[in-house]
Amino acid sequence: MATRGARGGGRGRGRGANIPNLDPADVVPGPNPPANIAQPAYPLRHKDPPIFHGKADEDVVNWIFRFEQIAEFNQWGPDQRLRHIGMCFEGVAEKWYCSLMTRVPPPLTFDEFRQELLRAFKPVNYEEHLETKLRSRTQGNEEPFIDYFHDVLFMCSRIDPGMSERSKIGHLFRGLLPATVRGVYRFITPNSTTNDLFREAQIFLQGEDIAAKGEKRSESIPPAQPVLHVKKEESTNSLPSNSLSPYTPKETNAVSREELMQMEKRILDNVAKAIEQASRQGTERNQGNRDRPAARYGTNKRTRDGRPICNDCGHPGHIARFCGKDKDSRGKDEPSTKIKPESGPSGSN
Repeated sequence: MATRGARGGGRGRGRGANIPNLDPADVVPGPNPPANIAQPAYPLRHKDPPIFHGKADEDVVNWIFRFEQIAEFNQWGPDQRLRHIGMCFEGVAEKWYCSLMTRVPPPLTFDEFRQELLRAFKPVNYEEHLETKLRSRTQGNEEPFIDYFHDVLFMCSRIDPGMSERSKIGHLFRGLLPATVRGVYRFITPNSTTNDLFREAQIFLQGEDIAAKGEKRSESIPPAQPVLHVKKEESTNSLPSNSLSPYTPKETNAVSREELMQMEKRILDNVAKAIEQASRQGTERNQGNRDRPAARYGTNKRTRDGRPICNDCGHPGHIARFCGKDKDSRGKDEPSTKIKPESGPSGSN
Protein backbone atom coordinates (compact mmCIF):
# COMPACT_ATOMS: atom_id res chain seq x y z
CA MET A 1 0.00 0.00 0.00
CA ALA A 2 1.37 3.36 -1.06
CA THR A 3 2.09 5.85 1.60
CA ARG A 4 0.33 9.19 1.91
CA GLY A 5 3.42 11.02 0.71
CA ALA A 6 3.73 8.80 -2.32
CA ARG A 7 0.10 9.43 -3.26
CA GLY A 8 0.61 13.18 -2.94
CA GLY A 9 3.52 13.11 -5.33
CA GLY A 10 1.17 12.95 -8.27
CA ARG A 11 -0.68 16.12 -7.33
CA GLY A 12 0.08 19.59 -8.62
CA ARG A 13 1.83 20.89 -5.51
CA GLY A 14 4.25 17.98 -5.23
CA ARG A 15 4.89 17.50 -8.94
CA GLY A 16 7.29 20.44 -9.27
CA ALA A 17 9.38 19.38 -6.30
CA ASN A 18 10.07 15.91 -7.76
CA ILE A 19 10.98 17.06 -11.33
CA PRO A 20 14.52 15.80 -12.05
CA ASN A 21 17.17 18.00 -13.64
CA LEU A 22 16.79 17.75 -17.42
CA ASP A 23 19.40 18.27 -20.05
CA PRO A 24 18.37 20.94 -22.60
CA ALA A 25 19.32 18.58 -25.38
CA ASP A 26 16.69 16.11 -24.20
CA VAL A 27 13.86 18.72 -24.39
CA VAL A 28 11.69 18.24 -27.45
CA PRO A 29 10.86 21.64 -29.04
CA GLY A 30 7.24 22.52 -29.68
CA PRO A 31 5.67 23.01 -33.09
CA ASN A 32 6.76 26.10 -35.07
CA PRO A 33 4.13 28.84 -35.58
CA PRO A 34 2.55 29.01 -39.04
CA ALA A 35 4.57 31.01 -41.52
CA ASN A 36 1.52 32.92 -42.83
CA ILE A 37 0.88 34.64 -39.45
CA ALA A 38 2.76 37.95 -39.18
CA GLN A 39 4.43 38.68 -35.90
CA PRO A 40 3.28 41.92 -34.23
CA ALA A 41 5.69 44.81 -34.66
CA TYR A 42 5.50 48.16 -32.87
CA PRO A 43 7.79 50.65 -34.62
CA LEU A 44 8.65 53.83 -32.80
CA ARG A 45 6.50 56.73 -33.93
CA HIS A 46 8.60 59.84 -34.42
CA LYS A 47 7.33 63.38 -33.99
CA ASP A 48 8.49 66.22 -36.20
CA PRO A 49 10.12 69.15 -34.39
CA PRO A 50 8.75 72.70 -34.89
CA ILE A 51 10.09 75.12 -37.49
CA PHE A 52 12.09 78.18 -36.46
CA HIS A 53 12.07 81.23 -38.78
CA GLY A 54 14.15 83.67 -36.76
CA LYS A 55 11.45 86.36 -36.62
CA ALA A 56 11.35 89.05 -33.94
CA ASP A 57 8.17 87.68 -32.35
CA GLU A 58 9.62 84.14 -31.97
CA ASP A 59 11.20 83.08 -28.69
CA VAL A 60 14.31 81.06 -29.44
CA VAL A 61 14.61 79.85 -25.83
CA ASN A 62 11.13 78.33 -25.94
CA TRP A 63 11.85 76.82 -29.34
CA ILE A 64 15.03 75.07 -28.14
CA PHE A 65 13.17 73.79 -25.10
CA ARG A 66 10.46 72.30 -27.33
CA PHE A 67 13.01 70.83 -29.74
CA GLU A 68 14.81 69.01 -26.93
CA GLN A 69 11.51 67.63 -25.64
CA ILE A 70 10.73 66.14 -29.05
CA ALA A 71 14.29 64.83 -29.36
CA GLU A 72 13.89 62.99 -26.08
CA PHE A 73 10.62 61.49 -27.30
CA ASN A 74 12.23 60.38 -30.57
CA GLN A 75 15.22 58.97 -28.64
CA TRP A 76 17.75 61.09 -30.51
CA GLY A 77 21.27 61.24 -29.19
CA PRO A 78 23.50 64.34 -29.37
CA ASP A 79 24.76 63.49 -32.87
CA GLN A 80 21.24 62.87 -34.18
CA ARG A 81 20.03 66.16 -32.69
CA LEU A 82 22.84 68.02 -34.43
CA ARG A 83 21.86 66.44 -37.78
CA HIS A 84 18.11 67.03 -37.38
CA ILE A 85 18.19 70.59 -36.09
CA GLY A 86 19.52 71.88 -39.41
CA MET A 87 16.30 70.75 -41.12
CA CYS A 88 14.14 72.87 -38.76
CA PHE A 89 15.19 76.31 -40.04
CA GLU A 90 13.45 78.48 -42.63
CA GLY A 91 13.77 82.08 -43.74
CA VAL A 92 16.37 84.13 -41.88
CA ALA A 93 17.21 81.21 -39.59
CA GLU A 94 18.02 79.02 -42.59
CA LYS A 95 20.40 81.64 -44.00
CA TRP A 96 22.10 81.93 -40.62
CA TYR A 97 22.49 78.14 -40.43
CA CYS A 98 24.06 77.92 -43.88
CA SER A 99 26.59 80.63 -43.07
CA LEU A 100 27.36 79.00 -39.72
CA MET A 101 28.06 75.57 -41.21
CA THR A 102 30.46 77.04 -43.78
CA ARG A 103 32.57 78.47 -41.02
CA VAL A 104 35.85 76.78 -40.22
CA PRO A 105 35.52 74.91 -37.99
CA PRO A 106 31.72 74.47 -37.70
CA PRO A 107 30.08 73.47 -34.41
CA LEU A 108 30.97 69.87 -33.74
CA THR A 109 28.57 69.12 -30.86
CA PHE A 110 24.96 69.93 -30.17
CA ASP A 111 25.85 71.99 -27.09
CA GLU A 112 28.15 74.22 -29.16
CA PHE A 113 25.45 74.65 -31.78
CA ARG A 114 22.87 75.57 -29.13
CA GLN A 115 25.16 78.28 -27.75
CA GLU A 116 25.64 79.74 -31.23
CA LEU A 117 21.88 79.72 -31.82
CA LEU A 118 21.14 81.52 -28.55
CA ARG A 119 23.89 84.07 -29.23
CA ALA A 120 22.35 84.86 -32.62
CA PHE A 121 18.62 85.08 -31.80
CA LYS A 122 18.24 85.54 -28.04
CA PRO A 123 17.61 89.15 -26.92
CA VAL A 124 20.38 90.75 -24.88
CA ASN A 125 18.12 91.52 -21.91
CA TYR A 126 15.99 88.42 -22.23
CA GLU A 127 14.69 88.43 -18.65
CA GLU A 128 13.71 92.10 -18.81
CA HIS A 129 12.09 91.49 -22.18
CA LEU A 130 10.01 88.67 -20.72
CA GLU A 131 9.01 90.76 -17.72
CA THR A 132 7.90 93.64 -19.95
CA LYS A 133 5.91 91.21 -22.06
CA LEU A 134 4.32 89.73 -18.94
CA ARG A 135 3.30 93.12 -17.54
CA SER A 136 1.72 94.15 -20.83
CA ARG A 137 -0.13 90.85 -21.28
CA THR A 138 -3.91 91.31 -21.23
CA GLN A 139 -6.77 88.96 -22.00
CA GLY A 140 -8.55 89.61 -25.28
CA ASN A 141 -12.31 90.05 -25.42
CA GLU A 142 -12.73 86.79 -27.34
CA GLU A 143 -9.77 84.95 -25.78
CA PRO A 144 -10.68 81.99 -23.55
CA PHE A 145 -9.70 82.31 -19.92
CA ILE A 146 -7.81 79.03 -19.94
CA ASP A 147 -5.50 80.26 -22.73
CA TYR A 148 -4.72 83.49 -20.90
CA PHE A 149 -4.22 81.68 -17.58
CA HIS A 150 -1.65 79.18 -18.81
CA ASP A 151 0.18 81.71 -20.97
CA VAL A 152 0.74 84.01 -17.98
CA LEU A 153 1.89 81.12 -15.79
CA PHE A 154 4.29 79.99 -18.53
CA MET A 155 5.92 83.43 -18.69
CA CYS A 156 6.13 83.52 -14.89
CA SER A 157 7.97 80.19 -14.91
CA ARG A 158 10.41 81.46 -17.55
CA ILE A 159 11.18 84.63 -15.60
CA ASP A 160 11.40 83.10 -12.14
CA PRO A 161 10.78 79.37 -11.61
CA GLY A 162 10.43 79.98 -7.87
CA MET A 163 7.92 82.85 -8.13
CA SER A 164 5.40 82.92 -5.27
CA GLU A 165 1.72 82.16 -5.78
CA ARG A 166 0.79 85.66 -4.61
CA SER A 167 2.94 87.24 -7.35
CA LYS A 168 1.46 84.96 -10.00
CA ILE A 169 -2.08 85.90 -8.92
CA GLY A 170 -1.12 89.57 -9.15
CA HIS A 171 0.09 89.11 -12.73
CA LEU A 172 -3.11 87.23 -13.60
CA PHE A 173 -5.39 89.92 -12.15
CA ARG A 174 -3.51 92.68 -13.98
CA GLY A 175 -4.64 91.60 -17.45
CA LEU A 176 -7.85 89.73 -16.61
CA LEU A 177 -11.15 90.97 -18.03
CA PRO A 178 -12.95 93.38 -15.63
CA ALA A 179 -16.10 91.24 -15.50
CA THR A 180 -14.12 88.18 -14.41
CA VAL A 181 -12.20 90.20 -11.81
CA ARG A 182 -15.47 91.44 -10.27
CA GLY A 183 -16.79 87.88 -10.17
CA VAL A 184 -13.85 86.14 -8.47
CA TYR A 185 -11.98 88.83 -6.50
CA ARG A 186 -14.10 88.46 -3.36
CA PHE A 187 -13.21 84.76 -3.14
CA ILE A 188 -9.43 85.27 -3.25
CA THR A 189 -7.60 85.46 0.09
CA PRO A 190 -3.90 86.08 0.90
CA ASN A 191 -3.45 82.31 1.17
CA SER A 192 -5.12 81.49 -2.16
CA THR A 193 -3.16 79.79 -4.93
CA THR A 194 -3.38 79.98 -8.70
CA ASN A 195 -5.39 76.75 -8.63
CA ASP A 196 -7.97 78.46 -6.37
CA LEU A 197 -8.17 81.38 -8.78
CA PHE A 198 -8.59 79.02 -11.72
CA ARG A 199 -11.41 77.13 -9.97
CA GLU A 200 -13.33 80.29 -8.98
CA ALA A 201 -12.96 81.75 -12.46
CA GLN A 202 -14.24 78.54 -14.06
CA ILE A 203 -17.31 78.54 -11.79
CA PHE A 204 -18.04 82.19 -12.53
CA LEU A 205 -17.64 81.80 -16.30
CA GLN A 206 -19.85 78.70 -16.34
CA GLY A 207 -22.59 80.69 -14.60
CA GLU A 208 -22.20 83.52 -17.10
CA ASP A 209 -22.45 81.05 -19.97
CA ILE A 210 -25.65 79.50 -18.57
CA ALA A 211 -27.22 82.94 -18.11
CA ALA A 212 -26.27 83.98 -21.65
CA LYS A 213 -27.84 80.84 -23.11
CA GLY A 214 -31.06 81.55 -21.17
CA GLU A 215 -31.22 85.08 -22.57
CA LYS A 216 -30.71 83.84 -26.12
CA ARG A 217 -33.43 81.21 -25.65
CA SER A 218 -35.93 83.83 -24.42
CA GLU A 219 -35.12 86.08 -27.37
CA SER A 220 -35.64 83.24 -29.84
CA ILE A 221 -39.26 82.61 -28.68
CA PRO A 222 -41.59 83.92 -31.44
CA PRO A 223 -44.15 86.58 -30.47
CA ALA A 224 -47.80 85.69 -29.92
CA GLN A 225 -50.00 85.47 -32.98
CA PRO A 226 -52.48 88.34 -33.51
CA VAL A 227 -56.17 87.75 -32.77
CA LEU A 228 -57.28 89.46 -35.98
CA HIS A 229 -55.51 89.18 -39.28
CA VAL A 230 -56.11 89.95 -42.92
CA LYS A 231 -57.81 87.27 -44.95
CA LYS A 232 -57.07 86.56 -48.58
CA GLU A 233 -59.58 87.43 -51.26
CA GLU A 234 -60.35 83.83 -52.12
CA SER A 235 -60.99 82.87 -48.47
CA THR A 236 -64.53 84.32 -48.37
CA ASN A 237 -67.19 85.69 -50.70
CA SER A 238 -69.24 87.62 -48.15
CA LEU A 239 -66.47 90.00 -47.06
CA PRO A 240 -64.44 92.33 -49.27
CA SER A 241 -60.80 91.63 -49.94
CA ASN A 242 -58.32 92.34 -47.13
CA SER A 243 -61.02 92.70 -44.49
CA LEU A 244 -60.59 91.92 -40.80
CA SER A 245 -61.95 88.60 -39.63
CA PRO A 246 -61.66 86.49 -36.48
CA TYR A 247 -58.42 84.59 -36.06
CA THR A 248 -58.36 80.92 -37.03
CA PRO A 249 -55.29 78.69 -36.69
CA LYS A 250 -55.50 77.50 -40.31
CA GLU A 251 -55.07 81.03 -41.64
CA THR A 252 -52.01 81.95 -39.57
CA ASN A 253 -49.31 83.77 -41.56
CA ALA A 254 -51.68 84.12 -44.55
CA VAL A 255 -51.04 87.85 -44.98
CA SER A 256 -48.31 89.14 -47.23
CA ARG A 257 -46.30 92.29 -46.62
CA GLU A 258 -47.91 94.06 -49.59
CA GLU A 259 -51.40 93.40 -48.25
CA LEU A 260 -50.46 94.76 -44.84
CA MET A 261 -49.03 97.91 -46.41
CA GLN A 262 -52.19 98.42 -48.50
CA MET A 263 -54.40 97.96 -45.45
CA GLU A 264 -52.29 100.44 -43.47
CA LYS A 265 -52.59 102.99 -46.29
CA ARG A 266 -56.38 102.61 -46.42
CA ILE A 267 -56.65 103.02 -42.66
CA LEU A 268 -54.56 106.19 -42.73
CA ASP A 269 -56.65 107.60 -45.61
CA ASN A 270 -59.89 106.88 -43.75
CA VAL A 271 -58.58 108.52 -40.60
CA ALA A 272 -57.49 111.60 -42.54
CA LYS A 273 -60.91 111.87 -44.22
CA ALA A 274 -62.70 111.51 -40.89
CA ILE A 275 -60.57 114.23 -39.33
CA GLU A 276 -61.18 116.56 -42.28
CA GLN A 277 -64.95 115.96 -42.20
CA ALA A 278 -65.14 116.53 -38.45
CA SER A 279 -63.18 119.75 -38.79
CA ARG A 280 -65.47 121.01 -41.58
CA GLN A 281 -68.62 120.18 -39.63
CA GLY A 282 -67.27 121.97 -36.59
CA THR A 283 -66.55 125.10 -38.63
CA GLU A 284 -70.05 125.13 -40.12
CA ARG A 285 -71.61 124.60 -36.71
CA ASN A 286 -69.69 127.50 -35.24
CA GLN A 287 -70.68 129.75 -38.14
CA GLY A 288 -74.36 128.86 -37.74
CA ASN A 289 -74.26 129.51 -34.03
CA ARG A 290 -72.74 132.91 -34.60
CA ASP A 291 -75.46 134.00 -37.08
CA ARG A 292 -78.41 132.44 -35.27
CA PRO A 293 -80.32 134.89 -33.02
CA ALA A 294 -80.56 134.06 -29.42
CA ALA A 295 -83.89 133.29 -27.79
CA ARG A 296 -85.92 136.07 -26.22
CA TYR A 297 -85.94 134.42 -22.89
CA GLY A 298 -82.93 133.84 -20.78
CA THR A 299 -80.17 136.02 -19.57
CA ASN A 300 -78.27 136.31 -22.90
CA LYS A 301 -78.57 139.93 -24.12
CA ARG A 302 -75.84 139.84 -26.76
CA THR A 303 -74.59 137.57 -29.51
CA ARG A 304 -71.26 135.78 -29.33
CA ASP A 305 -69.63 138.58 -31.32
CA GLY A 306 -70.88 141.22 -28.89
CA ARG A 307 -73.90 142.66 -30.78
CA PRO A 308 -77.03 143.54 -28.73
CA ILE A 309 -80.21 141.50 -29.08
CA CYS A 310 -83.61 143.16 -29.21
CA ASN A 311 -85.99 142.05 -26.49
CA ASP A 312 -89.04 142.77 -28.70
CA CYS A 313 -88.25 141.20 -32.07
CA GLY A 314 -85.36 138.98 -31.03
CA HIS A 315 -83.08 140.16 -33.86
CA PRO A 316 -79.50 141.14 -33.19
CA GLY A 317 -78.06 144.54 -33.99
CA HIS A 318 -80.31 146.85 -32.01
CA ILE A 319 -82.12 147.20 -28.74
CA ALA A 320 -85.80 147.41 -28.00
CA ARG A 321 -85.66 151.22 -27.71
CA PHE A 322 -84.73 151.56 -31.34
CA CYS A 323 -86.69 148.58 -32.63
CA GLY A 324 -88.68 149.47 -35.78
CA LYS A 325 -91.88 147.68 -34.90
CA ASP A 326 -94.02 150.19 -36.92
CA LYS A 327 -93.60 149.61 -40.63
CA ASP A 328 -93.28 152.65 -42.87
CA SER A 329 -95.05 153.14 -46.15
CA ARG A 330 -92.46 151.04 -47.97
CA GLY A 331 -93.15 147.98 -45.87
CA LYS A 332 -89.69 147.80 -44.35
CA ASP A 333 -88.79 147.45 -40.78
CA GLU A 334 -86.41 150.19 -39.87
CA PRO A 335 -85.19 151.12 -36.48
CA SER A 336 -86.60 154.38 -35.30
CA THR A 337 -84.02 157.13 -35.32
CA LYS A 338 -86.30 159.81 -34.00
CA ILE A 339 -85.50 161.04 -30.58
CA LYS A 340 -88.39 162.24 -28.55
CA PRO A 341 -87.89 165.71 -27.24
CA GLU A 342 -87.45 165.84 -23.59
CA SER A 343 -89.74 168.18 -21.79
CA GLY A 344 -88.18 170.69 -19.58
CA PRO A 345 -89.22 171.51 -16.11
CA SER A 346 -91.61 174.14 -17.49
CA GLY A 347 -93.11 171.81 -20.13
CA SER A 348 -91.87 173.86 -23.10
CA ASN A 349 -89.82 172.42 -26.07
